[in-house]
Amino acid sequence: MQLETSPDWTAKGFRRNVLGTVGTEFVIAILSFITGVLTARLLGPRDQGILSLVTVLPTTLTMLTYLGLVQANVYFVGQDEDSRRAITANSLWFAAGIGGATSAVMILGRGFITQAFFQGMSPALFLIIACLAPVFLLDTYLLAIAQGVERFNLFNLRRLLTPLLTLVGIVVAVGVLGQGLKGAILVQAAVMISTTTWLVVVFNKRVVPLTLKFHLGLARDSLIYGVKAYIQNLSIYLLYRADLYLLALFRSAEEVACYAIAMSLVRMIWYIPDSVGLVLFSRLTRISGSSGRHFTALVCRWTLLVTVGAALTLAVAGGLLIPILYGAAYLEAVRPMLILLPGAVVITVYKVVVRDFISRDRQKVPILTAILGLMANLVFNLVLIPEFGINGSALAATLSYSIITGVLLLVFVAESGLRLCEVVLVQRSDLMPHVTNFRK
Repeated sequence: MQLETSPDWTAKGFRRNVLGTVGTEFVIAILSFITGVLTARLLGPRDQGILSLVTVLPTTLTMLTYLGLVQANVYFVGQDEDSRRAITANSLWFAAGIGGATSAVMILGRGFITQAFFQGMSPALFLIIACLAPVFLLDTYLLAIAQGVERFNLFNLRRLLTPLLTLVGIVVAVGVLGQGLKGAILVQAAVMISTTTWLVVVFNKRVVPLTLKFHLGLARDSLIYGVKAYIQNLSIYLLYRADLYLLALFRSAEEVACYAIAMSLVRMIWYIPDSVGLVLFSRLTRISGSSGRHFTALVCRWTLLVTVGAALTLAVAGGLLIPILYGAAYLEAVRPMLILLPGAVVITVYKVVVRDFISRDRQKVPILTAILGLMANLVFNLVLIPEFGINGSALAATLSYSIITGVLLLVFVAESGLRLCEVVLVQRSDLMPHVTNFRK
């Protein structure tokens, strides 16, 4: 397959895919925000804290067990789109095998898990959650293939269904039927099963027919690439979530609920760099030479500018919205939200620039920086949580985000030959095409 050597912002619908993905993320953010407000008011701080942990559990399980096959699917489809059928078939087997093993481990360790994180949850509910691991992995692998072949219409529609159906389910199960925490958890499970089933059917009809033939050579190559991506992404995910789990161990469920709200609001601005990164990774697998680095820098500086604007808006509005929308019981979430914002902006650079490294299978630097960030986050949290509670945890996150971004950015600048300002600041040359179009 011939790789692109002179990409631009609009090449082959790149801008359209970015805008579509950002728009989808924006709608997802609104729906998730409304759902969060409803559950916070209907469940109360304690049950909301438990639900917050239940909500992140499937993603945590995926990060622990997916072995980097998500990135491998995108990478190998980008290198050779003719391999999509073989990659899809292998994904079915990987989801069944890895997911089944994950479910078995969870069931065997249910005593420790429920005691540490989900006290008060019924064994039946935990069993349902545990058995969803293969479903979640299959959904994740298929979405990666859709991303790799740049079928972002399908990719975005599937992702939009989850918060939409969850909101409807919460209104009915918790608001109307009064099923409380039990109803909220059952809604999460039902949505995951139904949306994954829909994706399998549509994928089979519109993307590639599903088969069960296992391709050993491709599986080996995928695992070799994937394990490197796995180490980096697992470290990053734990970096993002370590503070929440440490708070759950050392502080009350009420504090966990307040911190989860602060995180959810701050991470709304991540929808911008995350959306850009998804599309950028798919495109960079098709770009050769130094063109990819210059394209990455262009995308990074514009993404950072937009993200700074979103963060400033949230800083002004967040302090007013939390007590109004969530209630006075969650007022403690305001300060950690403000402390988290600077780190959330800084790590935008990491979220974009890291795509350049993984698209070139140069994953040593992302791995090392991710591990460094995770270790720094754990140390900062263990030092700051006992003294400052959720505010200390927020500060730990901001400090660790800044460290990992700084290290990765220095390496990128050194390898690319670009100046630092070319990566983080919009250049006058970026504006000239827009000025020219305006004058016309």
